[in-house]
Amino acid sequence: MTSEEQMIPDVGELLDGLVDREIQTVTGAVNRITVVRPPNVMVATAKSPDGRPVPIAWVEEALRRLVADGEVPIEPSEIGYRSAFIGAVLKTLPGAVVEGGRPPVIRLSGPAGGRVATPYRPQDENVEVAAPAPAVAADPDSFGNGLRAHHRLQNELARLVVANGLEPLSPSPDGPHYDLAWKTDAGSITVVEVKSATEAGEVRQLRMGLGQVLDYASVLQRRGFAVRSVLHIEREPAGAERWLEITGNAGVLLTWPGAEERLGLIG
Repeated sequence: MTSEEQMIPDVGELLDGLVDREIQTVTGAVNRITVVRPPNVMVATAKSPDGRPVPIAWVEEALRRLVADGEVPIEPSEIGYRSAFIGAVLKTLPGAVVEGGRPPVIRLSGPAGGRVATPYRPQDENVEVAAPAPAVAADPDSFGNGLRAHHRLQNELARLVVANGLEPLSPSPDGPHYDLAWKTDAGSITVVEVKSATEAGEVRQLRMGLGQVLDYASVLQRRGFAVRSVLHIEREPAGAERWLEITGNAGVLLTWPGAEERLGLIG
């Protein structure tokens, strides 16, 4: 497979190209995209012939995971309760192969290497994404106030990076799905996982964010980068001293608005 063939299209372009085409899930059911209307795509099925909305962000998350990991399980607990449709979209990618099992897995044939960053893509701070079904355990940053807070925090940090003479970066289709990054020299990259936080959900977000940024760092280190890992959360956490110790022991820099000097960034 050539490097050109390995490039995964922009999720909007991918979905636009599938409008009015019949695409099959991993079990052979037929889905059809009727219209792409951000932030959703309308999907018709045998049970819902008039179409029902699926957030584009869910498709994009599964797409990035597929490229970063080289594979993704097709089941609700892994990629959300519209996993059948998402799997049908992923199946259309060049090099995508379905491997049976419980659950079935979609893999990309050929190496996943390539670029790990592109110029920063500002996030929509007013985005509206419907909450998932009550039975689905969802990332608070994937819908509602959490998603809008996440986008605001990410954009604010990107502007601060620019103000300090650096170039903010977004992940490329060939790189791990971090939120924001910047390079200080040819072989060194700072990668950031951004998390919204409420009093009730703060610990969950810290735990999740720590695991995510460690995963991104591992992928980049295997590609030869020197990585500085950052977890940027919406507010100073309760028990900040303990969390600074936990993240520090893991080699991750914990920051929040007002503590960006830890990053060497000056407002």
